[in-house]
Amino acid sequence: MTSNKKSVQLQIKQISNSYSIQYNKTENYMKFWVQHPRIAFYIYAFISSSISVTFTFHIHK
Repeated sequence: MTSNKKSVQLQIKQISNSYSIQYNKTENYMKFWVQHPRIAFYIYAFISSSISVTFTFHIHK
């Protein structure tokens, strides 16, 4: 379980450089969801459980 979370975070770090994910813009998020449904689901899960602040910290770190 821990290794899964690690790999997801690493992939998001790599993608966020080119995608510059903005959670407030629904259009960008929907495009991201279509291209990377599994990662987008993790992001959605984090946001819905109000851990979005911690998650954003991990992305910009």
